[in-house]
Amino acid sequence: MSINEFTNNDNKCRLAMQTVFLPRENILFLKEWLVYHIEIGVDHFYLYDNTGTQSYQEFNNYGIPFAKTTEGMSDKDIQDILKEIQQDLPGRVTYVKWTPMEEPGKIVYAQIDAIRDYAEKYGSNSDWTAFIDMDEFIFSPKGKNLKDYLDECEKKGIEDLVLHQKKFDERYHNLDKLVIQIEKCIDGVNTIGWASKHIMRNDIIDLTALIEKKKAWNIHYIPIKRSRYFDVDMEELRFNHYNSNKKLLDWMKGYYHSAEDFHLNGRDDGMKKYWNIIEEKCGKHCASELLKRYPSTVQT
Repeated sequence: MSINEFTNNDNKCRLAMQTVFLPRENILFLKEWLVYHIEIGVDHFYLYDNTGTQSYQEFNNYGIPFAKTTEGMSDKDIQDILKEIQQDLPGRVTYVKWTPMEEPGKIVYAQIDAIRDYAEKYGSNSDWTAFIDMDEFIFSPKGKNLKDYLDECEKKGIEDLVLHQKKFDERYHNLDKLVIQIEKCIDGVNTIGWASKHIMRNDIIDLTALIEKKKAWNIHYIPIKRSRYFDVDMEELRFNHYNSNKKLLDWMKGYYHSAEDFHLNGRDDGMKKYWNIIEEKCGKHCASELLKRYPSTVQT
């Protein structure tokens, strides 16, 4: 079976997750991201593979040289690892080759188009969907299971959850450990209104608005047909964002109009209770093990 043929959409699930990703950028962390979110209540994943995009060939938008770090892996190696991960998680992943063209031969990211494509083709397969990126991990400081939390929200008539972020150290600075084992973070910064993400009922997504006015929307602002956005208290539910490097910290100084530099000034081990079980389930597909199999000469 080819990777492009691996789908499993027979049964409607409670909660899905959709993302657009570059396998080479994320392959070191993919298995962990999947098994962690399964552990907290996600049923199924829709992975939109944007390989070939003109946006990021060697560096991501934070300046991380992911192509050099993974230079020990051929493109075939990465495809083989993707297959291994899917085979380890049967029925959990739908893989979509996402290659929209802005002009002939020029593949683009087109994230909002991917959300529309997902809602049209797969939205009926689940009740709710979380739209996040692969350097983001949803987390409940109170230890709530996501599906239990969604049940509580539905009883209150809440259908679109807006999640806010806590900033953690860069994934690529910590290749010797799991992402969720990264404790360095930024304390004392208000991230409300900055690049929030959504968990929403699929039947409230406004496809007409997405198609007719797609330039007005992005992953942080997805149009809905009814209800209203509900800002979730970060002590209830948030996402941990593992992307704080020098470029991001410098950008934050301008964003917050701050005279002072930002630093990783705190530690947060709230994910600690998941460390052992996720490490056990990741096995040979965690970053440190993959880099042993496919060593690189580059250190980030």
